[in-house]
Amino acid sequence: MVCPVVSTVREGRSIRKRTTREEMLPAIRRAAENEFAAVPPERRAVLVRRAVSEALLVLAKLDAAGARELAYPLPLARTGIARTRRSLA
Repeated sequence: MVCPVVSTVREGRSIRKRTTREEMLPAIRRAAENEFAAVPPERRAVLVRRAVSEALLVLAKLDAAGARELAYPLPLARTGIARTRRSLA
């Protein structure tokens, strides 16, 4: 006897808990601190703050565009770091 396979996967978008800015902040800060670890401490603090603020600006733009579900901490951190490095050049 052959039994039909019943799928339990929901149709449409996956269900994902909305992550708040405060929950993302430690991961963004940690990624920036790791990226600028070789920089002297005084300069590093400035670069980390700038990278975090750039990442939060991108998050605010995603919120304004109604695309918050695209926001993940590591890509936001990478974008903030890239913008910070670009501003130094």
